[in-house]
Amino acid sequence: MGTAPVTNGVNANFVREMIPHHEGAVRMSNNVLQFNICPGLKLILYAIITTQCEGIRQLKHLLNHLDNC
Repeated sequence: MGTAPVTNGVNANFVREMIPHHEGAVRMSNNVLQFNICPGLKLILYAIITTQCEGIRQLKHLLNHLDNC
């Protein structure tokens, strides 16, 4: 993390740090799916990818509208 610009806005700072955090989880999950792994783990990885991608979408949308909070 640590790459997001820091301001005095707690809301925006949190969102800016969470986006790369979620992106990292998606990358890690996709990397693990390249290997022969337990079917149960595959289900978890697909769930992580799905939920984290949706979270990224929501966070980016919120970041564009934080002035309205």
